[in-house]
Amino acid sequence: MLTTIVAAVFVLGLLVFVHELGHFLVAKRSKIRVEQFSLGFPPKMIGKKVGETEYCISWLPLGGYVKIAGQSDLGEAEIKGEPWEFTSKPVPTRIAVIAAGPVMNFLLAFLIFSVLALGWGIPAYDTTRIGEVIKDSTAEAMGIEPGDWIISIEGEKVENWAQVQKAIVLNRSKTFHLQLRRDDEVKTLEVTLQPEEKILGISPFLEPVVGNVKRGSPAQRAGIRQGDVITAINGKQVTQWEDAVEEIYSHPGDTIAVEWRRNGEDHEAAIITQVKRQPDVQNEVIEYGVIGISPKFASKRIGPIQAIYYGAQQTWERTYLILKVIQGLISGQISPRLLGGPILIAQMAGETAHWGWKNLFGFAAFLSINLGLINLIPIPIVDGGVILFLLVEGAIRRPIPRKLRLATTKIGLAIIVLLMAYVTFNDVVRWLH
Repeated sequence: MLTTIVAAVFVLGLLVFVHELGHFLVAKRSKIRVEQFSLGFPPKMIGKKVGETEYCISWLPLGGYVKIAGQSDLGEAEIKGEPWEFTSKPVPTRIAVIAAGPVMNFLLAFLIFSVLALGWGIPAYDTTRIGEVIKDSTAEAMGIEPGDWIISIEGEKVENWAQVQKAIVLNRSKTFHLQLRRDDEVKTLEVTLQPEEKILGISPFLEPVVGNVKRGSPAQRAGIRQGDVITAINGKQVTQWEDAVEEIYSHPGDTIAVEWRRNGEDHEAAIITQVKRQPDVQNEVIEYGVIGISPKFASKRIGPIQAIYYGAQQTWERTYLILKVIQGLISGQISPRLLGGPILIAQMAGETAHWGWKNLFGFAAFLSINLGLINLIPIPIVDGGVILFLLVEGAIRRPIPRKLRLATTKIGLAIIVLLMAYVTFNDVVRWLH
């Protein structure tokens, strides 16, 4: 519980601070007076005034705010027409101040992904052997099976998984030929990907080597360590990591016999799996078992330029993933009951913290992208709504009537409050289950 609380406070505090820092820095740069910079919402816990700005920490840890002179969503700010007020600045300047918060969230994610790539390297699978074929994917429909080796794509020989992924991406807009080997037989398949597909529905073969053991997990208590090789579960031979996952997942809350090898010595233990419950896209709860181990991923060291490219790529891919989820929510393909709030965020922060700081920062980067996108939704009271108002003001060349602005802002506030209540309700129901 302590780990969860500390991790949640750290992650949320970091994201809120960076977001509000964006507003603050651009406002200062634009010579707009900032009256207050707060982490958390009122009532105020502690504060200190430095120059014209009061810096404070408030009791409600669900966000933060920067109070800018002459700017208020609910219209209570006194506007005197001073040159250092928000409303005295040109529309492009005001848009820059408001947009700076979400932009900083994207920049934070990019920075974290880049630093992690530079410090720990990037995944490097030195194999073209297929480990998993995703159900209902194009690969499954074509008859591709786990254990197949990819030889070439569109006549170009591939020697590692990075080359496989690159070749598929380069050829995804057309029908291409994929050559693979199964035992002693070589097959050539004609592949046509669906528009939304990117990776064909395959993942690389992973050796059943333990890369990380979660602190306090059943695996750690049983004596499993990093570098151990899982050899069998419940008497079934394990040849790749997917075999171990499948067997463990299928026994939630059961006692399983796990065998592993360390430095040529065989070990065995009876382990009771933890029960995990996770909703699918339609909010149907799926139960599965875990013991707290993750695979060993080969990594490749890269230089600063490659790390920057990788950071940008990861930021874009996760942004695209979140946008697809939003699209699914709007179309009804994904249940809104999957949405989570502060309780779920705290639980996930605590969970990732048990896997180490690298995982916690990776989670923070993903959550930062979420925060940036949510703030860009054009609902009055959030940054996206304010930007929309400013764009309309720039188009009609006069301020939006105060009564209209206040009315729409109150509607936006009501939407946000209802949404927060809904996701918190989802969190409580999920936690009770």
